[in-house]
Amino acid sequence: MILCNARLIYESFAKRCYSTSKISINEVTKQKFRETMGRICNQAMILTTAVPIHCSHDKFRGVTLSSVTSLSLKPVPLVQFNLQLPSFTSDFLHDFNHFALHLMKPNAQSIELARNFSKGAMRHADNDEIIPTQPFIGLSEGLEYDTYEIEGTNLRIPLLKNAERVIVCQGLKHFNVGDHEIWVGKVEDIVNRSLEDGIEGDDPVSGGLLYCNRDFYSVGNPIKRNKE
Repeated sequence: MILCNARLIYESFAKRCYSTSKISINEVTKQKFRETMGRICNQAMILTTAVPIHCSHDKFRGVTLSSVTSLSLKPVPLVQFNLQLPSFTSDFLHDFNHFALHLMKPNAQSIELARNFSKGAMRHADNDEIIPTQPFIGLSEGLEYDTYEIEGTNLRIPLLKNAERVIVCQGLKHFNVGDHEIWVGKVEDIVNRSLEDGIEGDDPVSGGLLYCNRDFYSVGNPIKRNKE
């Protein structure tokens, strides 16, 4: 009986040690993963969602993303991105199923917009109510953004002026993974802001606004290849 009890005590101790070790390893892996991903340069793009025509501008929703990628070209152009949940922007995506992705110019105004659209929801100090951010408050319609009406609907999407291109999409599929939601969008239109700015001749590729290690960058010079 004494040997049996001793064995049970040992097995219980071993399980606790293994569990603690496993948690520690997982935490270390998360830290290493976060540090590794911080070394990767991603495109900082701003997503804005469709709203009803009559919706006031203080209700417009949007968020800064670093997860936008091209998914496919055939049979139709598709893009994908992810959002962390919960999200008021996600609610509007589910409700209205249209959105715009902005390829931002690599300049100071884009950085200011990206930081503004990356602010999370706030909690009301008095009643603990969660209040969505209002990224369009302080932006001037006509000067800093205009709206794009979606044909055949009563919806419109706010489009930022300080973008090189705006990809207008309809939501195609979405699904949850962990605490994130992955969206696939079908590209329905491309708005060329460079043409609107009156740029003639060549329209140089800037590379857009880049985000790496908690700061913003622009594309540098091409890397010279070794002579063959």
